Amino acid sequence: MSSSNEELLRANAPDAATQAARLAALNGKTCLWITAPVIPMMSCIMTDRIRWATAQGVEICAVFSSEEDKLYAIMNDKQLFSRAIFADLNADDVADRIIAAVKEAGVEPHSVFSPYEQCQTIVGDVGTKLGLMANPAKAYSLARSKDRTRVACREAGLPTPRSGVCSTVDGLEEVLAAVGYPSILKPASGAGSAGVYRASSIEEAKRAFKIIEEDFRKNSGLSWNPGLGTNKVLVEELLVGPEFDVDILMWEGEAIYVRTVDNWECIPPYFLETGSNQPSVFPKDTVADLEKYSIDCVRALGFTFGCFHVESIITAEGPRLIEVNARQGGGSMQEFNMGIHDVDIFANFFIGTFGIPINPPVTPSKCAMADYSITCSRTG
Repeated sequence: MSSSNEELLRANAPDAATQAARLAALNGKTCLWITAPVIPMMSCIMTDRIRWATAQGVEICAVFSSEEDKLYAIMNDKQLFSRAIFADLNADDVADRIIAAVKEAGVEPHSVFSPYEQCQTIVGDVGTKLGLMANPAKAYSLARSKDRTRVACREAGLPTPRSGVCSTVDGLEEVLAAVGYPSILKPASGAGSAGVYRASSIEEAKRAFKIIEEDFRKNSGLSWNPGLGTNKVLVEELLVGPEFDVDILMWEGEAIYVRTVDNWECIPPYFLETGSNQPSVFPKDTVADLEKYSIDCVRALGFTFGCFHVESIITAEGPRLIEVNARQGGGSMQEFNMGIHDVDIFANFFIGTFGIPINPPVTPSKCAMADYSITCSRTG
């Protein structure tokens, strides 16, 4: 790297020249890309993002369980990696197995990365053990487990929903006595609003619990939770109010880019938004309070850098956390931030994992954007 580029990176200014230096610093680097054996497909957006990374001169070494993984077939067919590394991703010591496979292959990664929710605990464990740029492994575990997230936020003095966790249906009555009705039951470690149910009585709660237990057995996306053990059922108070997503890019503990998305009302009994828009149409002071709360929640879990997608509801008492995702948000988040502010949140997330300082140039709002989602009444 040239001395001028090194000086630009040290200054870490939010300008085009420094962003170009960040991209140039990727050339010749190797990324250990952790895949998920439970993911059956790859979106066009993710395919484009991997190709963007290789276009910057990054070698992608992808980690799979075996050649039977669906992602292996997809990524191999599209030639999205230069080398495949295989390790038992279902093992309790998955991080150690990946590290052993990496060393056996003679790979010396500069970064460990995964876009997948379930893999974030692996990223933290592998990254810290290899001495790469990574948040503490504990931070990822706290984020992946919603009950542990709430405990950490309460300990940090942040307002959080009343909640408890159950391993068996017999523990429901005790937890609900503290949480109250109406309540929400959902996997303590889930993704995509899968397995979320409302209960207004103990009978409804028990029915929901049994459905979620069956979901654990049938849905590998809910049962595969590296580093967290057996999934449990989280019981928490029903939050009433508008829902929001806050996208955050963080470097050295400081939020350097924060934008809020309004989520449109769900259609009961489902808990998926029907659409979203950016920028927010809510009052500036309301959005400012929400963004501060979201940043505080990220810090409460022990994170100091990365990309975060924080979901909350603003109740009559103020913001209340749904979850902190230690990754880029799905849906239209990439398009919203690129289209409105020229900020590629994936690129900056990815760059940061190499230890390259991030602080993207931000274009003032060029437009407003929205999307609409169709909620199907049944599966099929």
